[in-house]
Amino acid sequence: MGFPFFSWSFARTHAFKLICAAVFSRMDGDKDGKLDTHEIYYAMQDVHAKVRRRIPGVPPPPSRHDIAKAIAEFDKEGDKTLTTAQFTEFASSFFHNNVRVVNLLKVVAAAAVRFFVLPEATNQLRLTNPVLKRVPKGVWGTLVGSAMQMLGARMPLGTGRA
Repeated sequence: MGFPFFSWSFARTHAFKLICAAVFSRMDGDKDGKLDTHEIYYAMQDVHAKVRRRIPGVPPPPSRHDIAKAIAEFDKEGDKTLTTAQFTEFASSFFHNNVRVVNLLKVVAAAAVRFFVLPEATNQLRLTNPVLKRVPKGVWGTLVGSAMQMLGARMPLGTGRA
């Protein structure tokens, strides 16, 4: 997934791998270099909390069912545990495929329209129309602001699946 314009994904960065390694070492209670199902579940909760602080639109952490599927997919040895590399691969895959990204270009364009273009256009409309010219500026601003709020509620800006 990642940002559509930059083909970037936080789940594929070195910083994400460092987060996974730190969480793995903290959650590996018996220090055998592997996480079992329960340890993976709590490790993913921890990774989720850390990623959520950095990226908007992070989905809920994986369920126990998702983790069981991941163990079946990523466990190469068949011992129902994941090594550091396997855990990092699973976490990276999960967040890369499930993060709801913010399309920054769309957010900036929407903000420009909302805060610059529309107010200026409505002000010009007010100044050129003799009937609207008599409407007090405060009332006009309230009416236009309410209309923009109603339109904005119907058009979510800046988020979507990439």
